[in-house]
Amino acid sequence: MTDDNGCSSAAKSVTVNVHPPLTIDIASPDTILCEGESTILTVNITSPGNGGPYSYFWSDIGTDATIVRTVEPVSDAIYNITVTDNCSPLATAHINIYVEPAPPINIVSNPMFGCEPMTVNFSNYGDNIGISWYWNFGDYSSPDMNTSVESNPVHVYNNDGVYDITLTVASAYGCSRTYEAEDLITVYPAPEADFMFYPQSADAFHPTIEFYDLSTGAESWYWDFGDSDNSMYQNPEHEYHGAGTYIVHLDVFSEHGCYDSISKPVVIKEVHTFYVPTAFVPKWDVEEENAYWTPEATGIAECDGCYKLWIYDRWGQIIFSTEQFYGNNKIDDNRWNGQYFNNGKMVPVGVYTWYCKLKDVNGNEHTYVGSVTVIR
Repeated sequence: MTDDNGCSSAAKSVTVNVHPPLTIDIASPDTILCEGESTILTVNITSPGNGGPYSYFWSDIGTDATIVRTVEPVSDAIYNITVTDNCSPLATAHINIYVEPAPPINIVSNPMFGCEPMTVNFSNYGDNIGISWYWNFGDYSSPDMNTSVESNPVHVYNNDGVYDITLTVASAYGCSRTYEAEDLITVYPAPEADFMFYPQSADAFHPTIEFYDLSTGAESWYWDFGDSDNSMYQNPEHEYHGAGTYIVHLDVFSEHGCYDSISKPVVIKEVHTFYVPTAFVPKWDVEEENAYWTPEATGIAECDGCYKLWIYDRWGQIIFSTEQFYGNNKIDDNRWNGQYFNNGKMVPVGVYTWYCKLKDVNGNEHTYVGSVTVIR
């Protein structure tokens, strides 16, 4: 016989029906969760008691009409439930759910801004539990190099722009976190240096060169003219003092300090001049410059066959010759001392004809003819 609650009673009957005790447990597919994940708790009636109906009481939320619930703990938690069939003693059960935190993410870049090409060192500051990393550098102009699985990668940005950085970090338990740092990297465009100059061909008589800046993206300029002089004007003018090849170097800077440079040679050609004394007084025993006769010239090339000088007497006989210009090779045999072939008796007073063929440093050939008077 049973009472009004369906519980067993032996007061008025010889036959006693005894129900088994009510027992339960809690099952879950996952007892270890990653931060932010959820799991399902299911109450199992392992011994039915009087067969129900059952009432459920969760310690954290109170009465719940179902034996199945979804939970999303933020940290380790214990879930307790009490079940009654209004007859058997209360049945209780609990389950422990463990929450593994996702690895922390704090993206550090060094530097955060600069000029192209810009090399950036990345790291996840304070990461001591991550075991895998996936970086996306936001640099879709170089897709083959846009990602990395290194913990502290290095990336080179070859193009200017503003870049978002995304990092996913996973722990040993497979828990992961993803973070996107928007506009973290700023790469400024580099200027492009270039210039021209006029005239393209100059000589020592006309040594002034005008320089014209052709750079793009430049806000300031520094010129080195290759002769220890410089300028910070955009389009300077410069006068050279002497023939030669000068390497002109231009440095340009953008508003953000980005830099580029270029160098070009500027050639100042030597000017050829030629002057011959019309008379001289030979002296036997005095070492003086005017005791010798030789053409005065500039810009004569130094090469075999580039200079030849002959002196003739009135009958057309050669009395002196040389194939070396004294100004290039200063030995006495390359200038006339008034003697026959510089090694004999002194020539008589009179007028002598000279003939000179030469090539200047610019490759031009010249022929000169004249006379010189020997006086006492």
